[in-house]
Amino acid sequence: GTGVEINGNANDAGNDQDPTYAAAPTLGFRGEALFCLANLSRSLVVTTRCESTNDGYDDGLGEQFAFNHEGLLIPESVKPIPRSVGTTVTVKRLFETLPVRRIDMQKRIKAQRMKLMKMMQGYAILCTNIQFMVTDNQTANSQPNKSKSKSDLRLATSESSNTLEKRTASVLGTKFLAGLTRIEVDLTSLVGPVNAQS
Repeated sequence: GTGVEINGNANDAGNDQDPTYAAAPTLGFRGEALFCLANLSRSLVVTTRCESTNDGYDDGLGEQFAFNHEGLLIPESVKPIPRSVGTTVTVKRLFETLPVRRIDMQKRIKAQRMKLMKMMQGYAILCTNIQFMVTDNQTANSQPNKSKSKSDLRLATSESSNTLEKRTASVLGTKFLAGLTRIEVDLTSLVGPVNAQS
């Protein structure tokens, strides 16, 4: 096959005769998550770029590829694309394959957005080594009185917010941070030193 294919369940990621799958008998945690997102949407688009190779060559290009709602790679979607180092996953038309769930989500969209943002804020605060950018893309279909699509930046972190304090201020604001009290707990007496020999 060409490229990557999300396929099946974690215990049977592909055909036993295919050597591609022999080395990787499961999709792994991230693969399963991507497979589930693909199943719940019209398509899932992954855009990624690794750091430069060992020989120092870096053309500034990443790769973009899409999967259909069955988790199969859409071959014509694979293309090189300029981007910074990192990975972006875009879910298009969430719950389109499950109309009843989509209608339910649309009825409770404000509460669903709030839950999603709280979850993303938590991840953004705790994962200081990862940059987050969350946009809310609303189209004319989701907003009947609007004629154009609209994209609002809801959450953004930067490389400079690399400590818990800086990240909390970046995500929740400096007033929120000012209301917090630092607590430090030393658990080494309970668990022993981290590099201890057993």
